[in-house]
Amino acid sequence: MNKFKKMLAGITGMAVLAASGVFAGVTVSSEQVLLGYRGDLDWNSTLNNDDYEILVSYLLGKTTLGEAFALNADLTGDNRVDAFDAALLRRCLKGDCEWKGIYGEVPTEPPTEETTEPTTEVPTEPSTEVTTQPQTDPPETTAVTTTTVPVTTVTTTQEEPDNFIDAPIAKVNSSLFSQGDSNLVIFCIEFPDCQYSNELSASEVEQIAFGAADESSANYPFESMSAFYSRSSKGAMNLSGKVFTYTAKNSISAYNEDKVGLAEECFEAFKDSEDFSRFDGNGDGKIDATLFTVPESASDDYWWPCSGGFGAPEYTVDGVTVGNIITGNVAPADKMNFNSSYLHEMGHCMGLPDYYLYYSTDFDSMHGTAGTELMDADAYSDFCSFSKLMLGWYRESQISVFDSSKGAQTFTLKNAQTDAGNCVIIPYGNLDDNYFSEYFIIEYSTIDGNNSGIYNRGWGEIESGIRIHHIKADFQEDYWYPHLKYQNGSEATNNDDAGIRLIRLVNDNGGPFTTGDVINSSTSGFGWYDSGENESIDPGVTISVGALQNGEYTITITP
Repeated sequence: MNKFKKMLAGITGMAVLAASGVFAGVTVSSEQVLLGYRGDLDWNSTLNNDDYEILVSYLLGKTTLGEAFALNADLTGDNRVDAFDAALLRRCLKGDCEWKGIYGEVPTEPPTEETTEPTTEVPTEPSTEVTTQPQTDPPETTAVTTTTVPVTTVTTTQEEPDNFIDAPIAKVNSSLFSQGDSNLVIFCIEFPDCQYSNELSASEVEQIAFGAADESSANYPFESMSAFYSRSSKGAMNLSGKVFTYTAKNSISAYNEDKVGLAEECFEAFKDSEDFSRFDGNGDGKIDATLFTVPESASDDYWWPCSGGFGAPEYTVDGVTVGNIITGNVAPADKMNFNSSYLHEMGHCMGLPDYYLYYSTDFDSMHGTAGTELMDADAYSDFCSFSKLMLGWYRESQISVFDSSKGAQTFTLKNAQTDAGNCVIIPYGNLDDNYFSEYFIIEYSTIDGNNSGIYNRGWGEIESGIRIHHIKADFQEDYWYPHLKYQNGSEATNNDDAGIRLIRLVNDNGGPFTTGDVINSSTSGFGWYDSGENESIDPGVTISVGALQNGEYTITITP
């Protein structure tokens, strides 16, 4: 958001005077006028869902805002426009907070060529009704001469926008949003009988979790959670947060099976000094995600890292409920393990399931040098193309869909561990608009970026090349919570290997495909599911892997 900081600094003639104003019973001096209201982004003196959609569209990078909107969009008054402003706008639309007026000197030069004559009218108190008609009735008490502020339109860029797709995983309705500004509250907790062997301050943990990207770091690519997610998401997700250190009132055994009690105790301890509603980045009335991390000596039976919904939906703090929570005994001092473990758990907070097998002596879901994935048992690697697709971490132009009616088609695949990373989808029949169907998804995965950790440190082998995943993504609502069907450990996948799975690796236990390789129905795992849940149906296509040139692979798909 540095661009917006500069924008705010460059605004002249709009100094906000906290002690001036006609709104909320404050008097305006003769030199100061009411210019508008914070949150009114279409300048129609009305506060409604249109304003919220404009702000969210900007935060997702889909639109730009002109300078005249900088103060209006900065609802919190902290000289930046971010998810906290969207959350405050959402609260105000619900009537939970008071609108603030923007006051400044009467402009001596018209900001644009189109102006209106001075008028004695002032912007009215904004309505929260959904309407497109301006509110022109003046407030009951005013004795100020004002000028009408010209309307500035929110515009998209001149070039055809290449927007991020909407995140399909949002249907799962988890509280941590995978696009835009998202927030994580971290409580580092000790107990009278269980303490950290190497205790770190809150600021030190914040640096570990939310520090800047640093490729020179010994912990790269896990130098921070924020940096990892920014790279993996191509900048679509901006993770930030705050750390609190706390000593619980009781011994750790009192909380082994009472995580709700521990969570409420932590929030109650800090609610007078912190407004937790500001950690609701997407305005859904829930804190995005909360991590309760405890000393490494805590029992694995009760404190092994895990995540899920909060078990007391009736509990609120600062007007919001507690969203997804994470608990675990990986200490912050173990920096790389701390970040990689909880990056995996935050994947659950965004709606992704585990890809590893719950009921298996093997445990790993995908094997071989092409089988690494953060949501599988390899928690030291990047997300694969399917995860990024579900999380909305592809731009529209980065997803190509094979159409058999067009005959043979050649596609270029770019490095998946860069912002240019793309994918190709081969659908089985009709492809669902939200990608909840059966298909193959293809990417060029490398040992760069977020995959460099597992490669450089000898935690496992990984190779660069083309990898293909077989996806059967069905959305299921008729369960106790909405989720992706066929996820490992669900009612649909209670065995070692047989049956439908959400995700499988084509040529499992092998390496990635490279120049000269041909993938067809004789390739292990390259088949659609039949009625017996076996991958036996011929896809009817052949994939030929072409040359690797200038860091890009070509693949040709022939019907």
